[in-house]
Amino acid sequence: RKGLTRQAVQSIYADREATAADQAGNVHRLPPRTVQHTTPAIDSLLASFDTTAQDTARANARALFDEAPEAAPVIDLAQTSPAHRYSAWVRLEARKQRGESITQRELTWSASYQGSTEFESWHELHEGADPMEGSATG
Repeated sequence: RKGLTRQAVQSIYADREATAADQAGNVHRLPPRTVQHTTPAIDSLLASFDTTAQDTARANARALFDEAPEAAPVIDLAQTSPAHRYSAWVRLEARKQRGESITQRELTWSASYQGSTEFESWHELHEGADPMEGSATG
């Protein structure tokens, strides 16, 4: 009942307001508000979903990647045995001789390893030959 009463009262007040507005000469009704269905912010968001430019850039990057020369095999510098470390040094030196690209980390490790007593003894023993050449080291 309370809901019906409130509705009836609001209806009466709305009718009185409309009648008073019609009778008054200085009251003008505003046109109904139009709802705008898009804004510049909405348009820019929708445009960001258009990924054709991103797809083109991605395709170009993939084409460059496909054309890039194969990277040299990465040598695991954290070898556990002296034989593995000396073998890694021999393979790194061979890559240097062939003119392949060497990372700064590999160059630093090579210089550090060449200054070690382990290198001196293994180099004296193997004279630059890879001690792991016959085994599957990758």
